[in-house]
Amino acid sequence: MNGDGSVYADLEKLLRDNKRTIEAEAGIVISSIALNLCNDLDCSGNGVCISRVIVNDQLDFTATNDLILTYNTAELVPMCQCQPEYMGRTCQEPAGACRSSPCQNGGTCVRLSEEEFECQCTESWTGVTCQTDVLECQLGTHKCQNSAT
Repeated sequence: MNGDGSVYADLEKLLRDNKRTIEAEAGIVISSIALNLCNDLDCSGNGVCISRVIVNDQLDFTATNDLILTYNTAELVPMCQCQPEYMGRTCQEPAGACRSSPCQNGGTCVRLSEEEFECQCTESWTGVTCQTDVLECQLGTHKCQNSAT
């Protein structure tokens, strides 16, 4: 084992180095060795990559003179588990009320419920959807609503 704690990398190397022997001794075919599939999947900072086993609904079989074994095939795939505000394969798409990207001028949409959202505006913008320039309000060139100044 490496001294840097890379147990998974060591295990993967051991399996790769002994793949043919394992297949011959066990009478199986190892289609791939993947211990960390998340290295290649970026969840956009809005989620966490997890490995999921997907069981296919198609039956496969192995037969000998004395035994027929049927089984479902399975596949290990990386998937993003998104934060509630995001969706999509890599959690890059806003979910729920934020799906329509209602916040303007660099504002960030925060989903409060499936239908409700709140925009967190940059310091230069204000309003429900960050539609009002703060400087225009201060200069008086824009009529601010709801007692805003």
